[in-house]
Amino acid sequence: MTTLMRSITDPGVPAVGQWNIAEVAMHLSQNWMLVPGMARQDLSRYKAVVPGIAEVASDSMIPDMRDNADMNDCALKSDAERDLAVLADRIEERAQEYLRECAGHSPDEPRPWTVEGTSVPCRHATPDRPIVTAVDLRDAVPVRVIVLGAGIAGCAAALAFARGAHEVVVFDRAALQSFDGWSADEVFARWQRRGIGQFRQPHNFLGLARAVLRDRFADVYAAVREVGATEVKQDSFLCNAARQAGDKDLATVACRRPVFDAALHTAVAAQPRVTHRRTEVTGLRLRPRGHAAHVVGVKLASGESLTADLVVDAAGRRSRTSEWFATAGARPLPTGSYECGLLYYSRHYRVRDGEPMPPYASLLGGPRGDLGYLAFATFIGDNRTFCLCIMVPPWDRGFRELRDPAAFQRIAVRLPGLAAWLEPSDPVSAVLPMGQLRNQLLDLVDDDGPLLTGLIPIGDARCHTNPTFAFGASLSLWQAVRLADVADHATDDIDLVTCFESEVGADASARFHAVSAEDRDRARWWSGEPIDITDPAVSVPLFLRFIVYPAAVRDPALLRAVARRINALDPVDRLAGDPELLDRARALHAESAAAR
Repeated sequence: MTTLMRSITDPGVPAVGQWNIAEVAMHLSQNWMLVPGMARQDLSRYKAVVPGIAEVASDSMIPDMRDNADMNDCALKSDAERDLAVLADRIEERAQEYLRECAGHSPDEPRPWTVEGTSVPCRHATPDRPIVTAVDLRDAVPVRVIVLGAGIAGCAAALAFARGAHEVVVFDRAALQSFDGWSADEVFARWQRRGIGQFRQPHNFLGLARAVLRDRFADVYAAVREVGATEVKQDSFLCNAARQAGDKDLATVACRRPVFDAALHTAVAAQPRVTHRRTEVTGLRLRPRGHAAHVVGVKLASGESLTADLVVDAAGRRSRTSEWFATAGARPLPTGSYECGLLYYSRHYRVRDGEPMPPYASLLGGPRGDLGYLAFATFIGDNRTFCLCIMVPPWDRGFRELRDPAAFQRIAVRLPGLAAWLEPSDPVSAVLPMGQLRNQLLDLVDDDGPLLTGLIPIGDARCHTNPTFAFGASLSLWQAVRLADVADHATDDIDLVTCFESEVGADASARFHAVSAEDRDRARWWSGEPIDITDPAVSVPLFLRFIVYPAAVRDPALLRAVARRINALDPVDRLAGDPELLDRARALHAESAAAR
């Protein structure tokens, strides 16, 4: 810090609020008297330099936080020194004296602190072993929030923080794209996002995503609707049942991923508080902090370093946070991982002009099913498009033929309910394969508290699950806005992690375990293992999928619970924990079986 001070030639450079850099340096030099004075319980030296302080503060300095502004104003006027070199000398002198004195105390020994009635330990430190590892910041640029990645999670975080009056820098390897004059089809065909493997795969923007767009990003929602996105109104499945307040949330946004991302990127590009930098982040700046490691900024491929109050890791499935922590010698972050057991083959179609759109076949619009050896799902998109995704076990190599468009089409028309969708439609993409799918979870806390502060991963960087469930985009949007909200009210870095994890972390963990359990049981079933899917004691996931979901169309209460689970509006385990609803589903299934 003192090296940085001595390198500045203009002491009048604006720094914090109304203060210039010399006034900030003077204030810091005073604090190197104030903090040791509080530790000694003797403020006489500080009061000699700032004689008027006794009129605005007691011996604990700030009995009421409202006194803080008065105290700072008094201290600023009491010392006329503004020479940065002199202030740097003063800080080093007082710091050396204080650190020598600290060496004589236990790390756990309590010391008075600035607010009356609280205390903190006096950390064991010496001049040659400081509390914080020194970092050369001469070429570092301080910023408020750094966001890694410009996918859905990164753009949503940038929007949420910028609209909350924070300065944001977004780092992404791709250039900022302009979409002026592009149609939705041109966006889908021309925009290349090579770092996002699932970019052209089908997506569902669930009820949770729609609620975030409606309540927080209305301009983005209006933009995607304007270019052809539609809504799948799920309350139509309630038929004549009386509507309830929450039914308005039962709808999804039907839109292809590139078209949705284009609207989000356009909104970010229009934010004056957001800066986009096309460069690669190569590491983190870490500071030890007891049980946790504290992230103070990032390292760039150019050799530059940037500091921030908060780093948001929105780099998706390719996040390198765990790797960077290991490289820096920090404690590894615990991870959970489970193989999805699926290969994807997807193809986009468009219903021809003049042909009516087929009627809804499921809560998410198109036909879906599981045949016991493959699964399929139809995702509705914008502008009369839809995408059929066929999911097969990776161990059956015969299904690799699906990469051929003709083979894909032969299988597709034979899937239940698909003929009515494919006959009036034309393919508008190649067959898009996707493999190596895993459920992945990153833990940020253990029994002793947060493992890191200063950095929060969101979206797929925090947890990604089997894309069949379509949680990713919706959770990315929700987690981004929740992080911005929690950050605005957190008392410090530890409180931020603790509060965010208690809500978002718990939800991510529950979804990871629920999806992994269904992937595990589906793989057992597809492998020929006999499983009684009518008994939740044998397999809760398969009981929900094959008994509860089909029965829901006959019972409004059950339908609402299923729809809210599918839309990520309810905790993922709420339905499975409601024995009354499960018994109702079992009875409805038995009635249907008897009728057959």
